[in-house]
Amino acid sequence: MSANTGPNMTPMVDIVMCLLIFCMLTMDITGSHTFLESKLAAEKGPGIVDKPDLKAPAVTSRIEIRSDPQTHQPVVLAFGQVIRNLDRDLPEILVQKQADMSADVQIVIQPHSDVHYQDVITVYDQCIKAQFKNVAFMMPLP
Repeated sequence: MSANTGPNMTPMVDIVMCLLIFCMLTMDITGSHTFLESKLAAEKGPGIVDKPDLKAPAVTSRIEIRSDPQTHQPVVLAFGQVIRNLDRDLPEILVQKQADMSADVQIVIQPHSDVHYQDVITVYDQCIKAQFKNVAFMMPLP
């Protein structure tokens, strides 16, 4: 008769499973927001910039950027509208919406994975030119 003299692995597996479940429950699955600090000098005078306030704004509006499968041009979905011309139509809509919204609105830019980086930067620049103070990015959609 032979006896099993190895360690009992059942408690080890229980601990590993508890750690795995804990890590999964504490993980943020909503997508991370990354803020870029915009230095708008018009509020406090030239060269004076306060540290950014890290509180989340009360209102969030999402701008989604896709690539048209036929023309491979960027298509922006913002404020319930489809915008195909980033240089002409997007600035007008952003300025109009910024005038209608409160000062603490946050714009979240979420591109799809097939969108060119330059198109994302163009949308970001247009948001800054329209005087939006809180502009963030989300992880790209597949």
